[in-house]
Amino acid sequence: QEIPNNGRDDDGNGYVDDYRGWNSQRLNDDISETNLGGHGTGVAGLVGAKGNNGIGGSGVNWDVKLMTIVWGATGTEEIILRSFSYAHTQRKLYNQTSGQKGAFVVAINASWGISGLRSDDFPIWCPFFDSLGTQGILTVNAASNRSGDSALAGDMPSACPSEHLIVVTSLDKQGQLVNGHGPNTVDLAAFGEAVYSTRLREGYREFSGTSFAAPQVAGAIGLLYSSPCGQLMELARDKPAEAALQARRLILDGVEPIATLQDKVVTEGFLRVDKSMKLLSAFCNADARTTLQLMASPNPFHEQLLVPIYTSKALESATLEVYNLQGQRLYVRTLSIPADFPTLVEIEANNWPQGMYLLRLNTKGKEMVVQKVIKL
Repeated sequence: QEIPNNGRDDDGNGYVDDYRGWNSQRLNDDISETNLGGHGTGVAGLVGAKGNNGIGGSGVNWDVKLMTIVWGATGTEEIILRSFSYAHTQRKLYNQTSGQKGAFVVAINASWGISGLRSDDFPIWCPFFDSLGTQGILTVNAASNRSGDSALAGDMPSACPSEHLIVVTSLDKQGQLVNGHGPNTVDLAAFGEAVYSTRLREGYREFSGTSFAAPQVAGAIGLLYSSPCGQLMELARDKPAEAALQARRLILDGVEPIATLQDKVVTEGFLRVDKSMKLLSAFCNADARTTLQLMASPNPFHEQLLVPIYTSKALESATLEVYNLQGQRLYVRTLSIPADFPTLVEIEANNWPQGMYLLRLNTKGKEMVVQKVIKL
């Protein structure tokens, strides 16, 4: 509802003429990157470059709205917090007015940081991530591009101890870690080296660094919220902070663990958007009347079977087994399954012959669930 350049706050969000976004240094909507070399343009392309149009590359989302907030190449803590406050204000207005004002902001991508700083020195900055989370916003921050443990060297804001902050480092195409890490401060990785994205005024080019790993995670959060999932939408409306944490769990529980990330990042894995979406599907499709569910996919499958297991009551010990039609057991695993959130089991089945198989889940209480799956 904002009308540009008329000197009025037409949409009543507290900002005058914020038609294109907000520049926290100039206090206007000038979001140009004249002095920044197109860094933000490359980041934005990875979040949401239009897909399936035969031009350039595709973002994680093919159709998404982006809110651009600029605070310049350098900024004080005041200007940085002013930038975060812009997004906070818009989502808070949205929540308070049931969408009549503000904007449905679900993630902030922060592809920047300041090395050598400690979280203890910023008693206002770090808690603000929890304030954003209260409104339903997760912040995704790029880890330091300096090699080594960033927690030892110091880095902000990745050092902030907030569960509404997700910190991302970068892998090269061979799955090697090339940037900063931290077994307690960096949550996961994404493939951010030599990725193709939009370039300011010059079409497209390759980018490298944690700045281009983080927007893949931020984009994945947006993609989760775009799914037609009534349960997540109800949470976002009634309990936005809880919805944000659910989205965080979907991202972190869906990672693909690899050896190069062992003891390097919290999850020891890299982003797998498809697995996070399957976890969301299990969460959305779980029948509240059923205490235990198996929802293997794809079905039929080829080489790999993803098995989300959902239970409305936490299970300390459950056994997942796979049998062929001759009664031979080909797979067995004992699991601890939390309540009201799916556990994802990944089964490699490339050596299995084509045919039908039975998945069987047993609990200590003798409850059993069976699902038939077919390998093509």
